[in-house]
Amino acid sequence: MKVIKRDRRTQDFDVDKIKITLIRASEEAKAPFNESDIELILKVIKKTILNDFNGVVRSREIRCIVLEELRKLGFDNVAELYNNYIKHH
Repeated sequence: MKVIKRDRRTQDFDVDKIKITLIRASEEAKAPFNESDIELILKVIKKTILNDFNGVVRSREIRCIVLEELRKLGFDNVAELYNNYIKHH
């Protein structure tokens, strides 16, 4: 699976990058994820990306998937911080 970045560079999909950003956002929200929360979120995100995209996904599509999953699970404050972090990095 390849990811097309905002600057149009392409790189391999790495779920660990999402994990790091989610952990940072949850800590900043003063609502750190426990290990089972983060693993559940990542499992759903990875499954969605692998099932819904044919080998290539845009980074903004990943962001939308992550935000949707966080909000579905009730982590609205983490979703907002995640979104802000992604926009500025």
